[in-house]
Amino acid sequence: MSAVPYLTNCLEKYEINICALFEHWLRKCNIHFLQQIDSKYKLYAISVDELLPTTQKCSNYRKGVALLVSSNIDRYVVHELDVDSDRIIGIKIHLPNDVTIFFFCVYLPAASLAVDLFKEYVDLLHELYSVYSQNGIVIFAGDFNAKVQGPRVSGVQDDRSKILRRGYENGPCSTIDHIIVLDNLPFKPENVNILDDHGLNLSDHFPIICTFNLGDSLTRPNLSTSSTNIAWNKALSNGCLTDYAFAVSQNLWTVDTNQTDIEKYYSEIVNNLVLAARDTLPIVKHKRHSKPYWNDHLTELHV
Repeated sequence: MSAVPYLTNCLEKYEINICALFEHWLRKCNIHFLQQIDSKYKLYAISVDELLPTTQKCSNYRKGVALLVSSNIDRYVVHELDVDSDRIIGIKIHLPNDVTIFFFCVYLPAASLAVDLFKEYVDLLHELYSVYSQNGIVIFAGDFNAKVQGPRVSGVQDDRSKILRRGYENGPCSTIDHIIVLDNLPFKPENVNILDDHGLNLSDHFPIICTFNLGDSLTRPNLSTSSTNIAWNKALSNGCLTDYAFAVSQNLWTVDTNQTDIEKYYSEIVNNLVLAARDTLPIVKHKRHSKPYWNDHLTELHV
């Protein structure tokens, strides 16, 4: 917590959208403090005493992870993911152009702990990837406590490095802090930098800055001309209108109310209404083999 002035400076200077934090002893009382450092960011965190509320001494645990998410991105955060770990926290982000990102902050066991425990958490990362990669893009960022490559890495790798290195491709060098993404992402990491040491940085870790070019992922598709018909009778009978009303209220929060282009403003509102309907309401499905003149009365006569 002593490096918070440096953290706030980096958030503003580099216009950070998602900041992954990992702390040796992040307690619940510290989480409240983190929530107050910048009103433009929302905090998602789990403390060292989250799963062990009776813990008084945390020196043997060294856990606690957090994500600071800017208001530019938090509007697209669907929910926090249920990982059930005080070393890994994740959020689901659904961008307007139907791009879904699962972003995880990771703090793996230190070298002073058994390698079997380290392997257990690496296996958990593999499990998380196998589950969430089916529905979107998975990004892991944090302190992996394993050396992969770089000027401070010796030629002989320990067991941790061998475990983490599987599937690793060459990239900018950091010692134990890494950002891990799939090699064939639809958008590539750009301007990956490790910041130099700074007088305000009281940590022995240097921040890693990584830019992802999302292209038009933050631009909503034009859905105002959609010809999909809603099955209103089914929607009423299934109680879908409540879900639709909630989706509309959530989507409208993402509309920029400060813009002066009335046509763009109108288009964004309509697109949000259509997106909410598409996500929550049943649609009329064309039955290719049904006769257009057939109705319920003929069905009764036919029986």
